[in-house]
Amino acid sequence: AELFKNKGSKCVNIAFPHLNGNALENAKTKIPTYTEIMPYVDKTIEFAKINPEIHCEFEAIPLCLLKGNKKHCADYIQTISARKNQNFIHQLDDKEGDWDEVRRSIKSKFETCKECIHDDVCEGVWSEYPTFFGNKEFKAIKNTL
Repeated sequence: AELFKNKGSKCVNIAFPHLNGNALENAKTKIPTYTEIMPYVDKTIEFAKINPEIHCEFEAIPLCLLKGNKKHCADYIQTISARKNQNFIHQLDDKEGDWDEVRRSIKSKFETCKECIHDDVCEGVWSEYPTFFGNKEFKAIKNTL
């Protein structure tokens, strides 16, 4: 984030790797867990708080791990945007579809997500992630306190 800020960027989107292609073939050795990356995500959010001239958002990191911080959750921002503009169409593999539905079709959520106050706006994780790493990292946020 600091590098992009110094280059004059106003926004940086940092995406958790999608487990497909070579990443899928080498998931256990090449892809970090959410637990491993969250200290860096937290530091980046802190950087953004003291440097408001750059907006930092994270894609494919669920709101429970972002501590409900919607401002830095790209998935939340995209979900709300798609719902406001219901005519928004996305082209994926030569097929048109509702972007809100497309994104949700490639993500997974867990039984505990149903208890979370963000369940209706959180997309979950890449659908391949739980196959390799399970779901123990994810805890429902049950209140805003």
